[in-house]
Amino acid sequence: MKKSDYINTALEQVRCKTVHKALAKELEAHIDDCAEAFAAEGLSPDEAEEKSVLTMGDPVETGIQLDRVHRPKFPWATAVSALALLFAAILAEHFLRTRFGFRAFVGEDFGINIFLGAAIAILSAAVFCLADYTVFLKAPKAMYAVYLVGFAALLHYHIRSTGIIHEVIRGNVFFCTMLLAPLTCGFAFSMRGGGFGKFALTCLLTAVPPMLIAMYAPSLSATIMAGLTAIAVMTVLVHQGSFKVNKLVAYSFMYLPAILGAVGLAAVMVRQQREVPYEYKQNLRTFMDSVLSGSGGTVDLRIQHSYNYIITAVFAELGKAAGVLLVLLVVSLPVVMLISLRRVKNRFGRTAGFAIAAVFLYASVTVIFSNMGITTGYESYTAMPLTAGNAVNCAVCGSLIGVFMSVCRRADILPEAHIEKLRQRT
Repeated sequence: MKKSDYINTALEQVRCKTVHKALAKELEAHIDDCAEAFAAEGLSPDEAEEKSVLTMGDPVETGIQLDRVHRPKFPWATAVSALALLFAAILAEHFLRTRFGFRAFVGEDFGINIFLGAAIAILSAAVFCLADYTVFLKAPKAMYAVYLVGFAALLHYHIRSTGIIHEVIRGNVFFCTMLLAPLTCGFAFSMRGGGFGKFALTCLLTAVPPMLIAMYAPSLSATIMAGLTAIAVMTVLVHQGSFKVNKLVAYSFMYLPAILGAVGLAAVMVRQQREVPYEYKQNLRTFMDSVLSGSGGTVDLRIQHSYNYIITAVFAELGKAAGVLLVLLVVSLPVVMLISLRRVKNRFGRTAGFAIAAVFLYASVTVIFSNMGITTGYESYTAMPLTAGNAVNCAVCGSLIGVFMSVCRRADILPEAHIEKLRQRT
């Protein structure tokens, strides 16, 4: 059997067309290597090729085995965890609207029907799950430019339409900053094998514009997340040995500015907390007293954004068991994501997946902090991921979950060699 016939027969068994080209190159390279070894023993080129094909075994059986390995596998763990959190968010929001009179406030300001929000989240996840996540590697500059322009336009629209900067704007800024995770991965991964200094500078510079936008909102939680995203991606690539640099030196180079920046942001947060207007503090205290007492009724929410305190309300009204369950659902999503990455074999998929899981973990921790009263919406807004009353929350979280599911779904589909060729083209 000729080499081309063997390869075509084997690929006919592989149902995922996406990997045919890459697998054909791998099979051809393996046959050629064997043929060279046989030719060195004195066989003619035709005889060497024929013998090398025979050593490959039955092409149908080879193709079936390749199909098993490269068949897309639906990431059930991530999907179930996300759906559980979404369902809990729907129940919690419905409870808040009916118990505390949030419906009128939401209708007047920014809210949407919670079932419409859930549909947006599920649709976004489905679309990006079926898409090819390597688009972030193929065109990182173009995608980053589109993201930055859209991010700035959203903030400008909010400020121009409302005339003020409040929690709704901070919330959308926070969620839009989460999109930086896969974009940073595309930039960083395309620079593998180059100079570490240029790589680190590029990663940090990609985080600066979103950080400035977030500080303008202001949303210190989003500012911190933008910086942590860059640091997380850089740490993963250095740990993988993508650059010829002493790891201790690299970590020191990355973490020292990050620590100094964190101290500076903490000082800004403390200062802003001291400058919180008196009427904001009174409104927040009235709201929290109403929630914690379980008195219900309509609360004046013109200043403070109520969705920041869903977990607090669940604890107060439904008891500790319901509150703990909601907290566990919030934390379980990023934890399941991190565990799912163990079976992802290609490095770009692992890097992108880790960055997405990291921003969800950060969002989960910050929303828990806000419900404990450590931060407030005035200086550092965050909200529970997949909160269905906010369209931006639903769209962004759904999209990132979809990208992560695409990574896990194609855990074995895109070989490292194929990823390396994509990197060289960028």
